[in-house]
Amino acid sequence: MEPNASTHAAPRSWTTQEKLLFTGLPVEIQSLIVRRENDREKQLRRAQNEAAELRNRLKADAELLKSANTTQKENTDG
Repeated sequence: MEPNASTHAAPRSWTTQEKLLFTGLPVEIQSLIVRRENDREKQLRRAQNEAAELRNRLKADAELLKSANTTQKENTDG
């Protein structure tokens, strides 16, 4: 397939072979794929950020619980 005159960059995550095929697609189809891929990337980053935030909260809660258990044990042993 010969590349079209006006093309978009293929998605970064695609293989070399997939990128070559992408360049042979009509520009309208490339635009559609690029737009959807950008949407997917944004949603993925948002989900990763939310997961990281939840992990951090969970870690903080676990540390707080551990501290509370240590304090409670010290109070009952003392």
